[in-house]
Amino acid sequence: MEAANAGKSWAEGPGLVGGKTGRHNPITIHAVDADGKPLNKGGDPFKVKVSGPETHNPQVKDNGDGTYSVDYVVATPGNYKVDITLHDQSIKDSPFHPLIKPDVDPQYCYADGPGLKNTVDNEPAHFTIYARDGDDKPKTEGGDPFVVKIDGPEPTTAQVVDNGDGTYSVTYHPNVPGKYKINVTLEGTNIKNSPYTADCKAGTDAGNSGFTNFSFVVQTRDKRGQNKNFGGDKFEVSISGPSQIKVNTKDNNDGTYSANYNLDKKGSYSVKVTLNGKEISGSPFTQAF
Repeated sequence: MEAANAGKSWAEGPGLVGGKTGRHNPITIHAVDADGKPLNKGGDPFKVKVSGPETHNPQVKDNGDGTYSVDYVVATPGNYKVDITLHDQSIKDSPFHPLIKPDVDPQYCYADGPGLKNTVDNEPAHFTIYARDGDDKPKTEGGDPFVVKIDGPEPTTAQVVDNGDGTYSVTYHPNVPGKYKINVTLEGTNIKNSPYTADCKAGTDAGNSGFTNFSFVVQTRDKRGQNKNFGGDKFEVSISGPSQIKVNTKDNNDGTYSANYNLDKKGSYSVKVTLNGKEISGSPFTQAF
């Protein structure tokens, strides 16, 4: 026996608010009698009509407990109207006006950016995900649950930022050199060309970098302070520090002497320069690497 009242009965569900093309848009109708009491049995002939870019008359399933299940799928995005009636009378708040948006299709979505190719271990890596719909057209709004998972020499977490325009900015921080496998998925399905492989190399740290090759020239002078123009002196350079350093010295036979050496271990070094066993002015001096 029919007992529901159209004006008291009501409906809920994503299909009344909005959805995506190619997806299920469910609705639940709740039967209520004229006194405003929910019914716990079925039998009422509710009807649903979906109109807009497409028209559908979805089946209404009587659950036998005073509720009725409805589901519809549309292929064309746009503004729709959902009419729910009982004996040609609209239920409470009917008609509804859901907006159906284009559904994103993982097979057409793609990612691009330096973070998918070559990275360094001391700088953040970046790339961008581009969402596209089932017609391979770019999305112009966000809301899609892209997931980025990165496997490599150590666990690495990616941050995905929805830019609200169909693009998603991704940042991750690799801390160890090596190969990183980047999986980009949407609802469990890989996007185009995923997984990607990025080669992470050791980055240059300016604070730990320093001068390594050094050379200098000594100009000899006589007791009157005049530059000498011939060689023949005993020119020696000795370096003390974290490691033993070999120094190449040369008499240029014009009153000058050259020295060249490489510092190969980080630390502070003391450089001693002598002519004929006596230290020159400014010796010793300190160099750091």
